[in-house]
Amino acid sequence: MTKKSRHLTAAKRRNIAAHGASRGYAVNGQAPEGAKKMSHTCGNVLLHVIFSTHQRRPLIKPEFRADLFAYLGGIIREMSGTALIINGTADHVHMLIRIRPSQAPAEIVRIAKTNSSRWVRGRYANFGWQTGYGVFSVSESGVSPP
Repeated sequence: MTKKSRHLTAAKRRNIAAHGASRGYAVNGQAPEGAKKMSHTCGNVLLHVIFSTHQRRPLIKPEFRADLFAYLGGIIREMSGTALIINGTADHVHMLIRIRPSQAPAEIVRIAKTNSSRWVRGRYANFGWQTGYGVFSVSESGVSPP
């Protein structure tokens, strides 16, 4: 081993020792003692999503309101998310959801609105959602325990 390659090896060892955990390096192919290797993305993305019925008309009727909210929760679950709270009034819905970091909020809302409006129309009445929506990030500390 040359002096230069030893120097680079020592520099690399210092770098791994100093920044190994944050950069995912393992020493000799092993995670540091007591630590586990993380081979996937991890995150806690909490969103407050709000969307309204078409023209803010009172289209969410009491006879299917609870079923609609349960159906929306099922859609979120099918997309590997968690619906923490779903509620609303006759003309809009609020959802507090937890999604994976790889999921785009726009895609989640698009699928939830498309599938739920089709479901309501097929069972109860003429129904549709307004084009837009609101989505806001929420801190974990802002969420009350159940």
